[in-house]
Amino acid sequence: MTTDLTRFAHSIFQAQPFSMFLGAELSAVGPDSAEIRVNRPEIQQQHGFVHG
Repeated sequence: MTTDLTRFAHSIFQAQPFSMFLGAELSAVGPDSAEIRVNRPEIQQQHGFVHG
């Protein structure tokens, strides 16, 4: 079940142009949660941290 859910979530996420534009990565998937990471040099401040 979890493997199917993970595979499905990744396929949906990778088909979203905006997510690809942001360089977002789906790093974890659970039955009622997901973790998305975004870290591109273009959105970092001068010390290398992503600006909130």
